[in-house]
Amino acid sequence: MLTSDTIQPGFSLKLSASAKAYLKLGACAGLLAAGEILLKIGATAQPDSPMTHWATWIGIVFYVLNFVAWLEALKTIPVGIAFAVQSIVQLMVPISAWLFLHEQISSGRALGILLVFVGVFLAAAPSAVADERL
Repeated sequence: MLTSDTIQPGFSLKLSASAKAYLKLGACAGLLAAGEILLKIGATAQPDSPMTHWATWIGIVFYVLNFVAWLEALKTIPVGIAFAVQSIVQLMVPISAWLFLHEQISSGRALGILLVFVGVFLAAAPSAVADERL
């Protein structure tokens, strides 16, 4: 959450430690989802040798960056909450695959994605509210 001296001349924002931690978790999810899509691109572009495709290597770099961001997030967020929030990747990957790789999403899968989103919200919202009260 933003602190009381959030908006200063020059439009700089001062974020609370909790907000920074959840931004790190968001970065984790984004890096992991992007890494998955890039690995799929590399694997399908050169099925006989996916390790030689550029997308595979960028996907691997994203996985490493995800790991670093994950360790940073775990410094301030309980692992149970962090793991639940990280489940948002289950929503991001199929939607990204649909948008960028033109993969289909069945109605059953869409329902599952919606349930994951609701579950992540229910798991993370009470913790985020409690963190802001501290």
